[in-house]
Amino acid sequence: MAYAQRLTAAGITPIVALAWSHGRYTGPGATCRDERAVCAKPTPDAAYAVDFWQSVGRTLSSETVVYDLFAAPYPDRLTGDAALAWTCWREGDEACAALGYPAVGMRQLLGAVRWFAPGVLLASGLDGAGCR
Repeated sequence: MAYAQRLTAAGITPIVALAWSHGRYTGPGATCRDERAVCAKPTPDAAYAVDFWQSVGRTLSSETVVYDLFAAPYPDRLTGDAALAWTCWREGDEACAALGYPAVGMRQLLGAVRWFAPGVLLASGLDGAGCR
């Protein structure tokens, strides 16, 4: 919290981002097959992502911080069905069953942060938010 306050005082807007996720993903576009959160996965995991954002929101609880819910999601690489990919992105759960690990959607992550923190939220869209 103190570091975020120092950044803000210096005219810098702090951004807290979740970029790596827990869960073994071996499907299309897989660049890392490690189950641990040491690399990018298509969507945030249900095991830890909600707790992470609740903890961040509770700790920082600042409107001067930007919260990037998941830096570059790519659930669209799993299927040719754009509607299913957007449902996976938004809701997680069954819509993301093809991932091979339990996923959480942006809607639930937004609620996890918003419960504690009033800052700006970023929810990058499909295709890694255009980061290919």
